[in-house]
Amino acid sequence: MKFKPLVVCLFAGIILVFSSCIPVTYNISYETPKALDIAHGQWLVNICNTGLSGKGNDLFHKKISSGLTKAGAQSFSFTGEVIFDYIIPEMLTFDTNQETLSLLKSSTKYNYLMNIRANQLEDDLNFLMPSPPDIYGISKSEIEITVYELNTGNLIYRQKTIASVSMDSDDDDTNFSKSAQTLIFNALDKALKEIKKYTPAH
Repeated sequence: MKFKPLVVCLFAGIILVFSSCIPVTYNISYETPKALDIAHGQWLVNICNTGLSGKGNDLFHKKISSGLTKAGAQSFSFTGEVIFDYIIPEMLTFDTNQETLSLLKSSTKYNYLMNIRANQLEDDLNFLMPSPPDIYGISKSEIEITVYELNTGNLIYRQKTIASVSMDSDDDDTNFSKSAQTLIFNALDKALKEIKKYTPAH
């Protein structure tokens, strides 16, 4: 009985030696200029959808908070932490309409609204792939971020970051892959690093 942990560790070591990790590929696109001056003003952060629950959702919030802080944000709140006078949750959609933006401007202290949503696009692969899929397999998730300036109601920032891993049917090696849910966090980390990368220096 006392040798079982050693056997398990040995087996895990053998798997690691003869396997490989499938690299994550990123695709980042913008519909607006890349620069976002996150260091100024009051920011309202609205998480529209994650597809996560429990600890996964908590981790998503923590990563956003940490990432925005590292990018230089001085003052931001999540919509779930704010009591609104004229806004109901259903009004805070990803593509926010002008009526809601106007209400946020007139009834809150915030200067900017940042919307963040996550989508699991494809989920063919598991964490451990001891054998290749029957056909080409891919796991893919995306993070989308929009920012509205409340004073004008204008969309000033729109970024989409896609994280994916793929595996061919003729790949005979045991591979460590990522599920679409795990790739949400990869895409989120990359998206937040993009914000930090293009934040103007002060």
